[in-house]
Amino acid sequence: MSVLEGGYRIHGGIVSPFARSVASHVRALTEGGSSRELYNAEDGEWESKFERNIVLEREKRRQIRLEKIKAMVSKHAHLEDLEILFYPQKLMPSSLSS
Repeated sequence: MSVLEGGYRIHGGIVSPFARSVASHVRALTEGGSSRELYNAEDGEWESKFERNIVLEREKRRQIRLEKIKAMVSKHAHLEDLEILFYPQKLMPSSLSS
């Protein structure tokens, strides 16, 4: 079974990111049977742990951000303070944000 995820830009016809992704996907399906790479359970386990750590780190950062928001709200923080949490790029000088 094979699935392409959504979210592609489809403008541009045969050179669009979607068309290029479909072409690459079909090539992998047709040539995949000729691969000589052997399955390695340790590689799969490593990748699974790596991805799990990414998810855990993302959740940790989300929790920290929520705690900051709760602290600001409980202290009746100014709207600008809340804006910085949601739009940290506003802290950057305009020359760095572009």
